[in-house]
Amino acid sequence: VLHNWDLGTRLALLRKAWRALQPGGAVLVYERFIDDDRRAAPALLGSLNMALVTDGGSDFTVPECLAWLADAGFHGSRAEPLVDGHSLV
Repeated sequence: VLHNWDLGTRLALLRKAWRALQPGGAVLVYERFIDDDRRAAPALLGSLNMALVTDGGSDFTVPECLAWLADAGFHGSRAEPLVDGHSLV
């Protein structure tokens, strides 16, 4: 779960995870992602809530998460939809 951290901390956590993994390891990111069209109210309201109750937290889109993972060194990342608007990257 990355939504409760600011962007710099998210990137730092993903980079630390990359360095800590053994070859063939994986990191799972579980979130209620904001849809690309930014129309799904639950994720948008969740993002607003994170902005109000954390120092820099917010929800984000799957493409944003995939870009952060690639920046941290991960390859072959993909998103899998789950239930109730949640996904696993």
